[in-house]
Amino acid sequence: MEVEERDIARGVEPFYLAFGQNVRYYRILRGLSQVEFGKRIAHSKSSVSYFENGRMRTNLETAVCMAKVLGVKLQDLLPGTFIRETAMPRMKAVKKRQRGRIPWNPPEG
Repeated sequence: MEVEERDIARGVEPFYLAFGQNVRYYRILRGLSQVEFGKRIAHSKSSVSYFENGRMRTNLETAVCMAKVLGVKLQDLLPGTFIRETAMPRMKAVKKRQRGRIPWNPPEG
């Protein structure tokens, strides 16, 4: 499901919407209801709904807990396009800059 303009207009950030869609996908795949999943991550059914619709942000601790309950890696819940289009180019640019600027001095002795 693509992020639509109406989602952005109502304040839903594309990253959190895609994260929530991934959570929903794996939750349904595992046969968990929102109520059961919420109990396992110590959140209410309404919080799970807000997470899945991108209307509520999650902290890292909750995201890791979600991944464990769903039996997936945390990276499986992260939006793939975010990783490919945002994080990876930045990491490559940093590495490129580091190679040219930071000399490596082996330890003496």
